[in-house]
Amino acid sequence: MAAIDDSNPFILHSFNNLGIALISHPLTGENYNSWKKAMRMTLHGKNKYGFVNGSIPEPALGHSTHALWHHNDSIVSSWLLNSLSKEMQVNILHCSFVKAIWDDLQERFEQRNGSMFVSSFYSKFRSLWESLSELKPSHSCTCGGIKPWCDFEQMDYAMQFLMRLNESFSTIRGQILSMDPFPSVTKVFALVVQEEKQKETSFAAHNHPDNCFKGSFKNRLLCAHCGMLGHTQDRCFKLHGYPPNYKRTGFSSEAKKHSSSSEPPHKVAQQVSVDMSHS
Repeated sequence: MAAIDDSNPFILHSFNNLGIALISHPLTGENYNSWKKAMRMTLHGKNKYGFVNGSIPEPALGHSTHALWHHNDSIVSSWLLNSLSKEMQVNILHCSFVKAIWDDLQERFEQRNGSMFVSSFYSKFRSLWESLSELKPSHSCTCGGIKPWCDFEQMDYAMQFLMRLNESFSTIRGQILSMDPFPSVTKVFALVVQEEKQKETSFAAHNHPDNCFKGSFKNRLLCAHCGMLGHTQDRCFKLHGYPPNYKRTGFSSEAKKHSSSSEPPHKVAQQVSVDMSHS
């Protein structure tokens, strides 16, 4: 009996059926990076990753492996479907091949490790688009004449998505609307998610405990040499000398108030005499 060549990517074992789920945790959007890593490892182990990344392209019609390629592609597509959340599944049923599914997910989630708000909103929005598409008459155009209409439809979907975002996304919305050529709807989604991530990062940095006390802590500093607020004796210019090109601007109102009420009389007088000597 001839041995089975496991290096052949077209080989399918009996246990590699349509119903299996390759990983235990389905993709929800927020876990994309870990999901992708686990899925890639599993597909490599099954020698099917070439169908996902395009390194095993579709053979020409009439080629001896054409039907076998489609059979494998359908099997791998079902594996990916079974590894998505139910909400995600309805959003990629329009993809004909497994590479299209993989690319669609990558374009949506690659720039960020998911986003609860935008991902959920986009998934529900796209679900409505898919339901609407089911109600439209199908076409069998093969000449490419329908492509401009399909492109316009995708742009319309992207516009609807952008216009329903709240005002916190007005900047990225304006940037996207001015792009030429106008990006695909999945690219629009990726750009919005990236913007949301930047906002979250900026907010976290702004509200970090170390930053909350910097200003107030500096205002509490009091120099033991000159009695002014905002620095300590070891950083006092009057004691250690002014740096090159330093421009004196006089006391701040807060420093004046403090010096007039708390500085020793001899220091106040000394400061006045120094200022008068330079006038």
